[in-house]
Amino acid sequence: MNLHTPSRGSPIQALVQRTRHELALSMSDLADKAGITRSHLYSLLNGTTRDPSVHTLTRLSGALHVSPIVLLRHYLHGHRHATDPREAPACVVRSQTTPGDSVAFIPHAPTPDPSLIAPGETFTQTWTLQNVGNVAWRARSLVRLDEELVIARRVGTQLEAVADAHLRCHTASTPLPDTPPGQPVTLSLDFTAPCRSGTFTTVWHMRDERGQASFPRDFFLQTVVTVIGF
Repeated sequence: MNLHTPSRGSPIQALVQRTRHELALSMSDLADKAGITRSHLYSLLNGTTRDPSVHTLTRLSGALHVSPIVLLRHYLHGHRHATDPREAPACVVRSQTTPGDSVAFIPHAPTPDPSLIAPGETFTQTWTLQNVGNVAWRARSLVRLDEELVIARRVGTQLEAVADAHLRCHTASTPLPDTPPGQPVTLSLDFTAPCRSGTFTTVWHMRDERGQASFPRDFFLQTVVTVIGF
């Protein structure tokens, strides 16, 4: 059987092609690293295999050095759009101003919990988003909203601020790499905790090239830490 390189039409095909080229892997190399046959890999990418096991997707994600969640979301995104273009993956937030522009937040694998830190400690916060729409993200940025938003709890009919003090960061905004449809993007920022005990937060929002909010105000990136003095 003459197997050809799969097209770049679907999200999972585009991800696999881009990532394996970055890793200098042939399709045969990738199949070997994932512990599957080359024909199974091709059938997975071209949609012949409709219901791959979680174990298969996990092994393939390991060979590609990407999160299994990223790969699963790519697969579901491509399959759903092939059957019904109106459907979209779960946990998707859509733009209210740009038709076809959608984002999904990708949680990271468990890491050492940074939520309890020492006074003055510096740590790195990493967020991963995925462009699950059909609009390319170009010249976008993440902008800090610390002076505009606080974390609050409701006490009776009143709101009481829980974290109205913020973490220090060297920048108020950071550029977002251009991200085509279907692709994930990961950003890491360094923060420094205040030199006193308490609960502190930071809140970030995506803006487009015009400086306008890309998504509704209730979609934002945040981290909350508790500083414990010694």
